[in-house]
Amino acid sequence: GYPPAYPRSLEVERIKREGLGLDFDNIHERGVLALTEDDFYRLKTYGVCSQKHPGYFMVRIRIPGGRVTARQLATLADLADTHSRGSGHLTTRQDLELHWVRLEEVLTIWERLEAVGLSTRSACGHTMRNVMACPHGAISPTALIDAGAWASAISDYFVKRSDLINPAMPNRINIYFAGCADCATHAQINDIGFAAVKRPGSQLGEGTDLKSVPIHPDIGFELWVGGSLGAHPMLGFQLKSFLRPEEVLPACQAIFELHTQYGNRNKAKSRLKWLIDQWGIEKFSMIFDQRFEAKRTLPENRAFRLPSAADGAPRPFPVKRLRAAVMQPLTGALPPGCFPQRQPGYVRVSVEVPLGEIRAEQLTALARVAQRYGNREVHFTQDQDVELHWVEARRARRAARLLERTGLSLKGQRTDLRVVACPGTEFCVLAVTNAQGAARELLKTVRPRRPEVATLLRGVSIAVSGCPNSCAKHQIADIGLAGTMTTLGEDRRYSYLLYLGGRIDGAVRLGEVARKGITEEMVAPTVEALLEVAAGLRVPGESFQQVVDRVGIRRIGELLGERLAPCLPDATEKVSMTLELEEVEACK
Repeated sequence: GYPPAYPRSLEVERIKREGLGLDFDNIHERGVLALTEDDFYRLKTYGVCSQKHPGYFMVRIRIPGGRVTARQLATLADLADTHSRGSGHLTTRQDLELHWVRLEEVLTIWERLEAVGLSTRSACGHTMRNVMACPHGAISPTALIDAGAWASAISDYFVKRSDLINPAMPNRINIYFAGCADCATHAQINDIGFAAVKRPGSQLGEGTDLKSVPIHPDIGFELWVGGSLGAHPMLGFQLKSFLRPEEVLPACQAIFELHTQYGNRNKAKSRLKWLIDQWGIEKFSMIFDQRFEAKRTLPENRAFRLPSAADGAPRPFPVKRLRAAVMQPLTGALPPGCFPQRQPGYVRVSVEVPLGEIRAEQLTALARVAQRYGNREVHFTQDQDVELHWVEARRARRAARLLERTGLSLKGQRTDLRVVACPGTEFCVLAVTNAQGAARELLKTVRPRRPEVATLLRGVSIAVSGCPNSCAKHQIADIGLAGTMTTLGEDRRYSYLLYLGGRIDGAVRLGEVARKGITEEMVAPTVEALLEVAAGLRVPGESFQQVVDRVGIRRIGELLGERLAPCLPDATEKVSMTLELEEVEACK
């Protein structure tokens, strides 16, 4: 028989001390039978995680900054078709996951990925996960720098050193780069977050052409440290108000060193946020400054090539094509899902991928449209969607029609309901509930019949996580659902916690639990009842978020309970967690 999919009793620190290497020739020959129980954790550090289905694995592919070329995307499409039953899954960390992979197929997948400059290394386990970046740095009117190039450079630097770094890591590190104001707040929910800013006192004007110089001396990054969602969410704090771009690598090195040297090895509190909580901000900042100063003078850092502003720029277009786009302004309104770039004549095309589930032929279509109509690049977003940039406005409808032939649509065309969901129990061995099933039920069922409810629903974000780890980021959604277990009388039931009040746009606020014990069959009725309650409380012009802020989470929870009372079982609800939150957080 097969070894257990993921033994919960793994002694991860012992495994790290003994080494994370694997005999891949033996694995290729014997498949899953070549693995010991300890090897399941070792495989995670190579981006290969067991599924709940014996003999099958999930392969997580790093996409630094979410930016993938048309050639790379064509390869991903072929891998999904050949090894993943014809589909892939887009994650909220801008990765692509392949499911239903046989272990003996992994070496072939790695060879194909390496040929196009992609990797799965360190995509899971206690590693530096995929380095994320906002996709709009080169095109947004509020952008200061294209952060994608920084994400790629930092990812490459640390991934190449995985053999040295991973055995020393107490837990994972998440890094994020923001290049525009719209995405800056995401820096606060990651272990390490960089947000592009102007130097204090800078006279840099809004219209300055930032692509005309390699690195503008008045453009740098804020540094945020210690953010994390999961079972014990915390927001990061601003460690530095301004770093020069060449100081990004030394700052990361210093934080990694503090994490590996002083991080708590207790599974329950091994994230970076707990070291900051233990030391306090003042002590952490002081010791960081000492390490940072030492790292800045290292010869290897002086030789490290940092990306210039031009590295992340889109490929140059033929002059005739560029002139044609500028000289022929768009007549009429843009189709839904198309947004003007700061470059005249061009639009950003936002493509909806419901729940991140995308078929191989859809990946192929995206690659072809990016090649024909865009700049030969596609961007995976944190909302499990896809964007094409540098599409001529006059050709956007044609690009959209090609995508529609494979079942893809532009955002805003099909539904106003925005739902993000992790794979849940369909694939993840740590999940408690079927997050994908709950999300599909919401998309199918929630259809407001009253205009005032439909108006309120417009723009509301819903995130469904299958466990407290918050892979769907339920604490920063308007409506968040996190999987757990509930005791109803004598029965134990899969259920959800309902979070309200979370936000990430404009400012960051962590949501709070408004209701417990929402069994799986009650998810859609609860959301519908919640919208009805909010619509009844709404003052004209208010958004859902504003209603929650004004009325209060506790009061809305009470009113929701009253509305749902006739639909609930007679048994007294008593909520209990069958998984220790700390154990789930540590195993991820």
